[in-house]
Amino acid sequence: MGTGRPARPPYNLNHLVACMLVVTFVVWLVHPAFDRCSLDSYDASTVTELDLKNCKLTVLPASISRFGVLRKLDLGNNRLSTLPAVLPSTLLTLFCLNNNFETIPPAIAELPHLRMLSFKSCRLRDVGVAPLPPSLVWLILTDNELVTLPDSLGRLTRMRKLMLANNHLASLPSSLAAMRELELLRLANNQLKELPAWLYELPRLTWLAIAGNPFVAPAPARAELPSVRFDELTFGTKLGEGTSSVVRQGLWHGVQVAIKLYKAALSSDGKNLDEVRASCTVDHPNDR
Repeated sequence: MGTGRPARPPYNLNHLVACMLVVTFVVWLVHPAFDRCSLDSYDASTVTELDLKNCKLTVLPASISRFGVLRKLDLGNNRLSTLPAVLPSTLLTLFCLNNNFETIPPAIAELPHLRMLSFKSCRLRDVGVAPLPPSLVWLILTDNELVTLPDSLGRLTRMRKLMLANNHLASLPSSLAAMRELELLRLANNQLKELPAWLYELPRLTWLAIAGNPFVAPAPARAELPSVRFDELTFGTKLGEGTSSVVRQGLWHGVQVAIKLYKAALSSDGKNLDEVRASCTVDHPNDR
């Protein structure tokens, strides 16, 4: 292969609108009704990443199984409630966020190399009957309707990041004590009445989010906090951005300040109001 880009396949751009195929370079494709479009027209032997976000999918074509070297599949922001019985066994990453799933489809259990799985902001009521692949390292189940978790999750002994915020969990299965590689656990905004004793024994756990649970006492209010009107602020350069907020340099009555703008009421660490309350209990030399 030369140093330039390979020739583009002869896609009919008159019928393409918003999906993306990644072959050896990024090709933007879009189809207004992709769930009626067959994947058979694409050379599945070279596609390693397939981005089908925002395609109004109600059904993922069974021909997805043809993509024998696919490593990443993004199905976010569609209308899916099921998946085909057979998915590419080469998948490492699968994103299904913001769909209509009520349970994790059994096809996920047949992905022996899967490392990252997201069903964030779906309608999950249970994790499903089939055990998840033990190869998983990241599992994102934030913003769902989960009340309980199965004991089978304890089989995921390679797990490093487990996101469970914004559900209805009242307890955690004791089998999770086997996740000795766990580094990050997000449990904020659930119904937990206590933290299990085994949680303190996880040797690699360094990030734990628990705000918004019944056992967590609310942060005390600070009556001296000033009231700030939005039109009193002057916004400047962006200082940083995360998944839940943007921080900008600003001015308030001539004083330099940092202004944090939240993108939504809930984040992967729970309610933003809980973060604000916690921040207000901490003193800083620059506090006025």
